[in-house]
Amino acid sequence: CDDDDAALNPDDADADGFSSCEGDCDDEDSDMSPADGDGDGVSTCEGDCDDDLDTVYPGASEDCEDGVDNDCDGLVDLDDEDDCASGDDDDSADDDDDTTDDDDTTDQPIADDDDVEPGEDCRCHVHGREPIGPSPLLFVLGVLLVLRRR
Repeated sequence: CDDDDAALNPDDADADGFSSCEGDCDDEDSDMSPADGDGDGVSTCEGDCDDDLDTVYPGASEDCEDGVDNDCDGLVDLDDEDDCASGDDDDSADDDDDTTDDDDTTDQPIADDDDVEPGEDCRCHVHGREPIGPSPLLFVLGVLLVLRRR
């Protein structure tokens, strides 16, 4: 297709269906192709590291539990500290490791100052203890009433 460029050849040397004239980025490697095999919009010539999975391509969100390098950065799940940090719960969307919005390191719904809007009742845990409910207070009030009648 270009007599002045030896790298451009109309022959399909790797038999992947594309020649270098048709955009094959490596006509000696049949895994490298300008075709998008999985429909994610990225071919292996453009950096797709698994053209059989449409959830895998450069720039994809890393699924930190699927055992796959979704974003093609060479790191899988928890080995990918940029995308799958563990033990850090600053509630930022990209590395929040629990299911509550509480800035803690557990997966338990514990209210804290960030979770209570002004005017709302805060039934906050204090140093890991449950808040005191109305039962102990009613008991104390009952004892005081009995003692007062005597």
